[in-house]
Amino acid sequence: MDLSIAAVSRYCFDAFVALGAPSDQARTMADVLFEADLRGHIDHGSSLVALYLPDVRANAVNLQPVVRVLDETPVSVVVDGDGGFGAIAASRAMDECVARARSIGVGMAAVRNSSHAFYPGYYALRAADAGLVGFFTTTSRPAIAPTGAAERVLGQNPICYGIPAGSHPPILLDVGMAASVAKIRIALNEGRGIPAGWALDAEGHPTTDARAAMAGLLLPIGDHKGYGLALAMDALVGLAGAPSGPAAGGHGAVGHFLWALDPRLFGPPDEFRARVDHLLDQVTNATPLPGGQPVTYPGESGARHKATALARGRIDLPETVVRAMDATARALGIPPPLA
Repeated sequence: MDLSIAAVSRYCFDAFVALGAPSDQARTMADVLFEADLRGHIDHGSSLVALYLPDVRANAVNLQPVVRVLDETPVSVVVDGDGGFGAIAASRAMDECVARARSIGVGMAAVRNSSHAFYPGYYALRAADAGLVGFFTTTSRPAIAPTGAAERVLGQNPICYGIPAGSHPPILLDVGMAASVAKIRIALNEGRGIPAGWALDAEGHPTTDARAAMAGLLLPIGDHKGYGLALAMDALVGLAGAPSGPAAGGHGAVGHFLWALDPRLFGPPDEFRARVDHLLDQVTNATPLPGGQPVTYPGESGARHKATALARGRIDLPETVVRAMDATARALGIPPPLA
């Protein structure tokens, strides 16, 4: 369904304000969700407002967190999210990383006592948009079975890199270590199946049924490779004492680990961006497979999707998502996005 981008942004902001968030924090959370929608990642965008509405109403999430810096050095910071959504704590943490990177070349942050950060790629992109190389990872609710196991132990624990270029949009690699639970949830709501290789059912059998997958296990990408990466990300997030493994992922039990690096540590930034541009030219000019589409790089299609949406002033969202947004708006007494 075709919606005004202004209406989608307003819906996210109004919803958080109606639920009790301060306006500055509501704007931060809305911006993260809106960026996901603009870049075509609807599973991490405005659809999450409806998903988390019951948790917020049950006071499982602190919508007025006082995010604090618990410890800091010239190069690092430990941030406490006060049980709020990770969009608040992770944004503050990346701001701290960017400030340190601009000052001394690198900044690192570990966040604890946080919750879901919405769109993981957003934070790495913030660094890249500032001309820095950025990294972000986070824990999430257990969904992945380690290779050879028949139970959920690890979250999807995404790996996100943002790398600035010159004339090209930044590289934005945002890779979860398993299929997106949000994508499976959307498939379930739309009555669709999921690709083979994404999940096992509760008995450990391969399934393409979205409902069975939600009740079962997700398979790590690349088998032991994805499992190993998810394990490593979990360990890094635990640097500041955030829960790990099966104890991670609930509201207030999520951690994040992120950093920003200034390319000037290794040479002139303009030369680095030119080298990235040259690499991207080589990648995108590679001969496609017979009958295939032109080769793209991580972040390119998202940037193109965003540019198109901004030029049109409109965005296309699935009907199931829009109807959930409309129901949420009515429940909160705010203007629906279709108005």
